[in-house]
Amino acid sequence: MAVHAFSNTRSEAHFSSCGNFRFWLCREWGVKNPFGVFLLSNPSYADALRLDTTTMICSNLAVLWGWRGFGIVNIIPAVSTAPINSATVTSTIGAENDEWIIKSRSFSDVFVLAVGNDRHVEMQSAIKRLKLPGPFHSIDKKNAEGGYPHPSSFKDRGKYPQTPNMISGSP
Repeated sequence: MAVHAFSNTRSEAHFSSCGNFRFWLCREWGVKNPFGVFLLSNPSYADALRLDTTTMICSNLAVLWGWRGFGIVNIIPAVSTAPINSATVTSTIGAENDEWIIKSRSFSDVFVLAVGNDRHVEMQSAIKRLKLPGPFHSIDKKNAEGGYPHPSSFKDRGKYPQTPNMISGSP
């Protein structure tokens, strides 16, 4: 039986008052080592207690990469199990989401862009608009379509990259 030096995981999620928008999801189990943040497309049903496939893969990657924990922010905060149109987000919700992205970048040691192909242009626009400082990382190399792989591309643990990929130049 494997016994870990840590036994407690802090978990939090911040939603809008209506519950339709998630701004932040976090799992933290250590105090040393880097803390990483994944910038994804839009959140699914995961919250402070429930997991979804993406959250589990992000957790596995964070452990593999030696992080003390990870956070997830999204360019579109609307909760859905399918990609969402950005028109569903009001300016108030959008502004609050922007604050969470900026705040998470300020305290993350590693900031991983993982929106896939469908949101790559929106991600680039958000990074410029919010003036997010680099460096940026990705789960794996940029693909032919220009996007950075989403965690769902790595359902097979045997194919997990051993380290996050540093992005040279602008995303």
